[in-house]
Amino acid sequence: MKKNDRSIRKLPSPETIEAACSGDALAIEQILLHYDSYINKLCLRVVQDDSRQTHVQVDSYMKGLLQNKLIRAITNFSLRP
Repeated sequence: MKKNDRSIRKLPSPETIEAACSGDALAIEQILLHYDSYINKLCLRVVQDDSRQTHVQVDSYMKGLLQNKLIRAITNFSLRP
């Protein structure tokens, strides 16, 4: 399987992850931005308009729920035992 350039993304640095775990808002935002396209893909919904044409769009409510869950997981994560 061939990977294209868009599928290879640089992971957030360990310093960014540590800062996010400490509650740094900018670091959390960087991690959310890193996972934004993946979250969008998880939140795709097929909707039908008034003329019965179907469209695929991002469910913003579900996206907000996933982002909040990720933020809670980041801030509750402990790097040291």
